[in-house]
Amino acid sequence: MFRAVLIDDEHLALIHLENLLKKLVPITIAGVFMDAESAVEQITDLRPDIIFLDIQMPEMNGLEAAERLVSLCPSAEIVFVTAYDNHALEAFELNALDYVLKPLNMDRLSKTVNRIQKRLSHSAANEEPAEVTISMFGSLKISRGSEELPIKWRTQKSQVLFALLFHHVNEFVSNHTLIEQVWPDTDLEKARSYLYTTVYHIRRCLKQVNVDLPIEKTSGAEGYCMRLEGNINLTKKWEQSIRSLDEITPDNEQEASEIIEAYKYDYLKEFDYLWTLSERERLRNLFIHHALKLAAYYTDKENWMEALALYQRLSYIHPYYEEAYLRQMEIYDFLADYASVEARYQTIQYMLQQDLDTAPSAEIRSWYERWKARV
Repeated sequence: MFRAVLIDDEHLALIHLENLLKKLVPITIAGVFMDAESAVEQITDLRPDIIFLDIQMPEMNGLEAAERLVSLCPSAEIVFVTAYDNHALEAFELNALDYVLKPLNMDRLSKTVNRIQKRLSHSAANEEPAEVTISMFGSLKISRGSEELPIKWRTQKSQVLFALLFHHVNEFVSNHTLIEQVWPDTDLEKARSYLYTTVYHIRRCLKQVNVDLPIEKTSGAEGYCMRLEGNINLTKKWEQSIRSLDEITPDNEQEASEIIEAYKYDYLKEFDYLWTLSERERLRNLFIHHALKLAAYYTDKENWMEALALYQRLSYIHPYYEEAYLRQMEIYDFLADYASVEARYQTIQYMLQQDLDTAPSAEIRSWYERWKARV
């Protein structure tokens, strides 16, 4: 039997909702409230499975109340009850949240309750949340073991908001910053509705795949904080590993190679926002610095194929990084593979001309001209 809490500032509406629910399913009405503040104060003791929440109430509106209720009782499902609110309804539809319209319709209420019952039954059957890994290299990936979790983001904005919160994991991020970064050109009232409902949608997506990444509404501040808990931030772990590398020696050569190899794509390369661009550049420069050190180590050891492969990876990660092309040309020259020298020079020359309307650096042009005169 499921436990429900009903919150509405209209007494008759509460009675009507309670009567309808008792006709639909075996249910325990754990609490009935005419103001959201009282419900917030008692919600942890009541431990509801479902909370029916009127969207339009004095003092604290339904969206704000939902934030506080979910933070205190994260396992509960929220069903919004509303007469009509254009911004809220649009946000609910966008993020596939549960809502019913007043006057309450038995058929719609029945479908909503049945849908939530299935979700609650599925959640109860799941095991305790297990450790997950989150990577921001390339695209956003959340995995358990070697299996990427099938998170069904309702919209791209949901994924972007999750990525932004995780970018600042364990840090407070204000509502102003979140709205400015994710919904910069949206009317403020509408953007607030989108923010509240998208956070709720993200929480539900994570719960459906049994991931414990709490998104907390910070007390006394307008904003959120995502907690890492016992999970692993692979991007941060990679950075810590590469920064801990000492000078490369035969003893740590394999470790250095594995760390460099782990950087396969740039940070959130599909997201072109100011906050991703700066972090992308920072991590890419860190990769380049250490990859050049490893490539120079291979060159000193005359391990030409390893050095060549690493310089080629640098060209793939950073197509306009000219030093990587020059070092490849030098190695191909040493190996007497003159066709490859010519091919690498023509590649960088054509790409720079087509994409950036510029020519290779004076250093590369000078080296190439001396090489042409010699061969």
